[in-house]
Amino acid sequence: MEKAELRNNTSDPWLFYRTHEDSFLSFAIYVDDGLVIANKDEEIEVFLGLLQKEFRITIGSLEKLFGMHLHSQSNGLIFVGPEAYTNKILQKFNIAEANLR
Repeated sequence: MEKAELRNNTSDPWLFYRTHEDSFLSFAIYVDDGLVIANKDEEIEVFLGLLQKEFRITIGSLEKLFGMHLHSQSNGLIFVGPEAYTNKILQKFNIAEANLR
């Protein structure tokens, strides 16, 4: 985080941030999931480049995060639900196809 000039958030040890004159970048990490947000695409690209030099990372769309399913609509609303996590648990215990009525 030092190479990327990120500071640790005082209320959450897994949240890091950086601000410059007209830009910001935040990075949240939990176990093996991470989320990067910024107000400029270039900020994200530079940060991900630094991460790729140090770690093997996967870059993808924001559909699942921290075991939660995310769905965004064209009006900007974002819905978060445990569908992915719930399906994983059902599969683990071989009851995904069970009729639970």
